[in-house]
Amino acid sequence: MTESSISHPRFAPALVALGLWISAGGAAWAADAGAAPAPSSHPSALPAAERAKQQAAFQAYTDAWGARADDVRRQRLTDSLAAGMTYQDATVHAEGVSGVEAMIARFQRQSPGVALRLDDLLLWDDHGLAKWSMLDPKGGLIMHGYDEVTYDPAGRIKGIVGFFDTPGQRAALPR
Repeated sequence: MTESSISHPRFAPALVALGLWISAGGAAWAADAGAAPAPSSHPSALPAAERAKQQAAFQAYTDAWGARADDVRRQRLTDSLAAGMTYQDATVHAEGVSGVEAMIARFQRQSPGVALRLDDLLLWDDHGLAKWSMLDPKGGLIMHGYDEVTYDPAGRIKGIVGFFDTPGQRAALPR
């Protein structure tokens, strides 16, 4: 589904109904109907301090992609990544701070001046879903991407699975 199809007016009634169903205890209703009960019908919000740590970690990671100085990039990654973290996308696998640092350095040599901008970050418990934009040296959009993120108890990133918004990764959905 494209971003424009999600915001299409024909989906509005379904989204409103889903929101009302959830707020009216939809998970509890489903459990009464024989479905497996949800862990909680109303998951508690992530405490503000934990949310801030996770958001700061992903922002520092995103900023590391644009840091030209090795020491600045290394510090941003050390501040944001758990020691044994893993990164995986369709083209590369990296492990640990040093592996991610080497991956970013290679990218910067191949694409000088290209940077990432964090556009949106959804957080729940120790999970995150980030939407980012890759920008050329003049700030023009190259592409969007998405990262599924997991965090350790300290709020550092312990895993990233990356997706690029390119034709090869977009599923062909029937219309």
